[in-house]
Amino acid sequence: MLYGPERFFRGRDLAGELQTIISRGTFPVEAAVGLRLLGYDVALDPSARPTTDDDAAFAFALALGETDAITAALRDPERRFAAAQRLAETGQGAPLQETIATMSEAELVAVLEAFPRDSVQPTLHDPLLRLAEATANERVRASAVTMLVAEGRFDTHQYGVSELAETGKLRDDFVPSVWTLVGTDELRHELLRFAEEQLKKRGDDGLHAFVLGVMFGAWSAKVRAEAWWGLRRWYTSIEYASEGPLVMETGAIERFFPSVAAFFERFGVLLNDRETLAELTLQEKLASMLRYAPADALPALLQVQPAWTRLHAILVRTLHDVDIRLDMRSSIVRFFELVAGIDVARRTTVIADLASVTEDAVPDLAYEARSTAARIIERFAEPRFAEPGRESRSYGDD
Repeated sequence: MLYGPERFFRGRDLAGELQTIISRGTFPVEAAVGLRLLGYDVALDPSARPTTDDDAAFAFALALGETDAITAALRDPERRFAAAQRLAETGQGAPLQETIATMSEAELVAVLEAFPRDSVQPTLHDPLLRLAEATANERVRASAVTMLVAEGRFDTHQYGVSELAETGKLRDDFVPSVWTLVGTDELRHELLRFAEEQLKKRGDDGLHAFVLGVMFGAWSAKVRAEAWWGLRRWYTSIEYASEGPLVMETGAIERFFPSVAAFFERFGVLLNDRETLAELTLQEKLASMLRYAPADALPALLQVQPAWTRLHAILVRTLHDVDIRLDMRSSIVRFFELVAGIDVARRTTVIADLASVTEDAVPDLAYEARSTAARIIERFAEPRFAEPGRESRSYGDD
């Protein structure tokens, strides 16, 4: 029943009956074998192995996970499926190299999904790849490719793999579903390239959000850059041009992130990572988001606490870091000017932040920061900073 063509779902009821049989002292070995196959930690004495009933002896071997006996059963048409499932459950793929090609799609689904999720089966690499290319069953294909990922041998340049992305033979949520199985940046790069091909063909919004999440996630600078490069190549071929739809605007942020606060947290972490800022393309994107933040959306964004407080501290620290490219720091100056323009409560703080960028400490940015602070004071007539006897005016006045 457990290893037949149909799944058995009433395991708890069956286990109760088997335990009753054991307590009565009738057929205790057979009942213990059943409990063991159901996943219960029941001791089996090898000396109690049945000797006159081949089916009972096979069940005993299944329960103990005896590889030799189970592998031998692969040659028996009536026991092959049960033997293959048991080998898969125990992570033993080598004996299945030839058997896989003889199974029906329903059997393949059961066997491949029986392998532990992080199972590494290098001996099945070629059979799995052939299976992924040839099968029309989506679950079989996904299971086969997932095992290739876990094995660490998923390569977008390998014959047949790119076709899986282009034709939609693998669902667009495949990369997110296997991402946690990956242990190296090299393999993460391959998955991101695969996701890029899927985005170019179908532009799935969930996959789009996932790749942006990788860019802003807790990964290495190289992985973040790979995510952004893939998005940027896709963007250049569609309506978004090269920057994409993610801007520092509430609606755009909530399209891709759980909340505005979550986005601010991730943006701050990214900006605070000097290795990430060394990746020029990432730095350009972050700088662009700051420089061209939509002014009408900033009030809602600035109300997010304490995420804004932490981001503000990172922005000020970055302003003073002369090892960061000037264009990035200049974008922060522009962002602070936008903040001053729409948030009266933060205007004085912003002016003080800009005034702290002195010629001695930050010579390449001091003039721009000082000029911007003066422009804010002049435009909004801040009495604490306006020069005595000087008439304040706003832009646009005659």
